[in-house]
Amino acid sequence: MLTRKEMNYINRRAFEVPYPGEDYSSQTLFKLKQCIDFYNAHFLDKKYTIQFSNNEEIDFEIASKNLAHLLGIDYKSIAGDYGYAYRKNVLDMNPSETISSYMLLQKLIDKASEILSRDSEGKSCEMINYYRVNAKCDIFSKLADISKFNYGCINFDKATFERENEGDYFSPSSTKLLYTESDEVLSPYCLMGLKIDNGSSNEKYIAETLMTLYDPRKFFVGQEVVIPTQILTDVNGELDKNIATPAEKLKLLKDYQNIVNTYGIPNNINIYGDYYSMLVSDSQNLERKLHM
Repeated sequence: MLTRKEMNYINRRAFEVPYPGEDYSSQTLFKLKQCIDFYNAHFLDKKYTIQFSNNEEIDFEIASKNLAHLLGIDYKSIAGDYGYAYRKNVLDMNPSETISSYMLLQKLIDKASEILSRDSEGKSCEMINYYRVNAKCDIFSKLADISKFNYGCINFDKATFERENEGDYFSPSSTKLLYTESDEVLSPYCLMGLKIDNGSSNEKYIAETLMTLYDPRKFFVGQEVVIPTQILTDVNGELDKNIATPAEKLKLLKDYQNIVNTYGIPNNINIYGDYYSMLVSDSQNLERKLHM
């Protein structure tokens, strides 16, 4: 669980935050490796189609070019002039070599021991903000497995957000925000922002940002909410369909109702009129069959 002090460090540059110690740093890089391994197993060379309760379907993927940013790694600093000596002396690279953000992630994991040794000796966070990476990896772990049906989706309208929250500005380009409970006291929900991939020939969504919500009401008020109902996975033309059970759908509806009640916002979920009653009936029937 993140402390207020850790959360205050998340959006700062690596050299601006205090060194968290060897154990914290080591655990963070281990989390980073786990997230990269999960990505390689579940997203590399895979495409997803998500269907929502309003019958909308979107094509979605987490692009390898965005993974470093999502996991809190400052690729531009490490790969730019500022990181020249770091690439040479810590990562054992030819510092003039161009490296993609995805391959840089692999290099950071391969050189984890050298990174930890360097930061430990200098008692500093030279290029990695461990607080940010730790938080981003936790959010990624909660939201990346989209087949779990443990998330809802805000059809996010930036103009509505800024009108309802005068003085606040939302800088990302995301128009869909996947959300789930974070198990954090200070930020009870976390988000994965999705945006249209402008480099794609068809309308495809890619993951843009990972966030924790200090004040969830700001992101829900006035915004339409939908829940996922099925996921289609495409691996080199081989399709696999995963359909949410009535119990899973019902839980998502109850989770959203709890948000409505907790933050005093209008219920703005987009589902069929009798959907809730139907799910209760289906779920009860399934329970009875399981206990026969």
